[in-house]
Amino acid sequence: MRFAAIIAFLFLISGLFAQDLSAVRLSADFEDVSLHGAIRHLEKKFGLNFSFRSAAIEARSVNCRFEEASWAEIEQCLFGANSLQATPLRDGYISLKSLPAETSRLWTLRFRVLDPDGSALPFAPIQFPSGPGMTDEDGFFSGEFTAAATDIVLLSYLGYDNLAVPVRELVAGPVVNILLTTAAIDLSSVLVSEYLSDGISVPEDDSFIRIKPQLAPAVPGFATVETYRTLSLLPGISNIGETAGGLSIRGGSPDQNLVLWDGIPVYSSGHFFAMISPFSPDLIDEVNVWRGGASAAFGGRVGGLVEINTDETVTETFSAGAGLSLLTADAFVKAPLFSGKSDLQLAYRTSPKIFSEGPAYAGYRAQVLQGDVFARILNAEERGLPQEVDFNFREFNGRWRYNFSSRRTLTLSGFTQHDDFGYRIGREGTNRFFIDGLITKNDGISASYAQPVGNGQLRFQFAHSAFSGEGGSGFQNGEEGIFSQRASRIRESSARVEYDLPSFGSSTLQLGVQAQRFWHELEYRAENTLADSLGAFSLSGGMADALAAYGNYRWEGEGLLTAELGLRLQHYGPTESVYAEPRLSLGYRLTEDWLLKAAYGESHQFTQEVVNLNPERISAMGSLWTLADDDRLPVAAGREGSLGVSGEVGDWFFDAEAYYKRVKGITTLNSLLLREDLAEGDSRATGLDLLVKRRWANWRSWAIYTLSKTEWRFSELGPDYFPADNDRRHQLQLVHTYSNKGWSASVGWRVHSGARYTESREVQTQVRPGSDRLVTRLEAGPVNEARLPAFHRLDVSVFRDFTPEGKGWYGRVGLSILNLYGRENILERRYLVRGTGLPEPGRFALEELNRLGLGLTPNISLRVGWN
Repeated sequence: MRFAAIIAFLFLISGLFAQDLSAVRLSADFEDVSLHGAIRHLEKKFGLNFSFRSAAIEARSVNCRFEEASWAEIEQCLFGANSLQATPLRDGYISLKSLPAETSRLWTLRFRVLDPDGSALPFAPIQFPSGPGMTDEDGFFSGEFTAAATDIVLLSYLGYDNLAVPVRELVAGPVVNILLTTAAIDLSSVLVSEYLSDGISVPEDDSFIRIKPQLAPAVPGFATVETYRTLSLLPGISNIGETAGGLSIRGGSPDQNLVLWDGIPVYSSGHFFAMISPFSPDLIDEVNVWRGGASAAFGGRVGGLVEINTDETVTETFSAGAGLSLLTADAFVKAPLFSGKSDLQLAYRTSPKIFSEGPAYAGYRAQVLQGDVFARILNAEERGLPQEVDFNFREFNGRWRYNFSSRRTLTLSGFTQHDDFGYRIGREGTNRFFIDGLITKNDGISASYAQPVGNGQLRFQFAHSAFSGEGGSGFQNGEEGIFSQRASRIRESSARVEYDLPSFGSSTLQLGVQAQRFWHELEYRAENTLADSLGAFSLSGGMADALAAYGNYRWEGEGLLTAELGLRLQHYGPTESVYAEPRLSLGYRLTEDWLLKAAYGESHQFTQEVVNLNPERISAMGSLWTLADDDRLPVAAGREGSLGVSGEVGDWFFDAEAYYKRVKGITTLNSLLLREDLAEGDSRATGLDLLVKRRWANWRSWAIYTLSKTEWRFSELGPDYFPADNDRRHQLQLVHTYSNKGWSASVGWRVHSGARYTESREVQTQVRPGSDRLVTRLEAGPVNEARLPAFHRLDVSVFRDFTPEGKGWYGRVGLSILNLYGRENILERRYLVRGTGLPEPGRFALEELNRLGLGLTPNISLRVGWN
């Protein structure tokens, strides 16, 4: 009797519990468990009985994590996610019935959107099948909506890849954590595999070119990574006068290019009169190059844009390295800090004194100094005149970064560059000597902070750059003398606030403001004891403020068209004017392999480098930077446009782009103008860049041909345009690279039209007013009408890499030869008036001074590193 009562009581309790599903609370972790096994667990724990067809649950598995979960949570994860309808019946029975996959139902979701570090992504956009939604400030979403289990929920966030998640995966736990992947991690989704070679790529719309210096092929003829010279491998970019930093981008002058290192404006064009590239490549992650059509976020220049960025990734391991060549010595270190959230990266470069008399520097000195020419004019060897050369450069780069999260970061960057150069034949104070000296400095610092705000990314940046160049030159040969002194100083400080906001689909909107303050000082003096003197002028202590507001909208449709529309409104204090600068870039996918592209932009420039047209100058002058004031110096205004097509056919890649560029407001100092002032003019350039490349196995070969015409006009010289100093009508470059099993090599042959120059025809003499002294003046032909012989040169580089397995170190040995067949290229022609000692009319004669290019110049390098 007692036993029967106990049995009856248990059945009563079990029946009551089974029928009250609201009291069910389940804590369990079903990870890749069969649905049948999960059902048996429920039956055993709660006394439930499920009725179903075996085929409905056969081979189905579940991934559900429950913490005191209610029946509603259990039902939608175990059954709703598997398109099953669970219907409670009497006496604890539950019927399971299969539903079509497209059947809609009500879902209750709770999930959080996170970055790869686990930090919340606030206000992340969500596209549900029934409409849009958004996470809260903690990246959390909680709510109900109607959809089928197989419907897709789209999650997006600026700077991250979009993620499509089926509804059934959003009910796998009490709160589901969803990690978005940083878009920068997979560059292949943004960039094509390569443009010229590994390490040189372009985005899908071809709007700019990205270079990874450590991955890019070696520049033929150089034994170390030459960041600036790598740019000359690209169509439409050439190095003026064999320099590294004298970059002419589509007919523009070097000062028209905006060069930024971690957001810091760079005024120095390189070391040893721009022959050696600045900045340690070990700290450079990428170089982005716009030959035209740059974003409205960038202003202040009318030419190209070169954006040099250090690594945004914090290193997790210590690494260091050092290198030595016949031209440079360098070292770097990268050290992790604060458990992988921060790191410090430092690099140092200098000129090795031990190789100052070696073949590499000997070749560079002969190209820059023309020492042999002046030694011959002064009869230095016969007269026993001493010759002295003193040169050194040093450079320090550094970057510190702290990642609070993947999107909240703080970066401090800085560099300092110092060049000291002196050259002398004979002794000052005598009547026969030649001297040339120049000291340049460029220092910069920047601080950048970024953090998510709302649905976008907010960035603050402060940058400061200071440049100074002071020098002089003098030539005295008896009574004949030419002297010059120059000093140029410029400082720029800027503050920028920028906000990027995701828009429809993959489109983005960027808004920003930038405030700048400039200060400059310029002094120049030139004297010719035999010819008319330019005299002297000074622009000292000038200061100017500029303020810009800009916006960019980038639209990436699901179709074939990509477009970026921008506008920059630039106010400049000295002119009290606002300059509007529209920008437009378009890409249209003709087929999967062919792209049609176009760009247009307008810009203005407030800092300018003065052009020197004097044919009798004797020195490679340092930079003369100054500021526009719309009085003596105009604000340069530029506009440019381009249209091109690129595509692939098998292993072949083709790229063709036509362009035009107009700049009003360039300046010159020129004694031919017979005035002691600066002259104003304008320039125009048109051209066509053609690229053909083939890739197979470990070989890359490409040919670049440019047909261009660059002209200047100064009203004081007449109404007509004349060829510009950097006019190169025809340019052809052939490059071949190879890499395999630790060996790599590059061979390059380049040929272009000879440089332009002004031909001096004869020396005129006249009596200086108020004295009985004769002075001379050159009778010059049309400005830059004459052309030097064509330039051509063959260069080669070979490298061997060593990476011993398990040793933790690596090494590289390199050998390069510039001008392999010893071509004597004339880079520039100038003139010097010399006394002959004869009576009139042959008392004076013209001396032709040809600056020759680099002869056969070898270099070797050795590099070791540890990681």
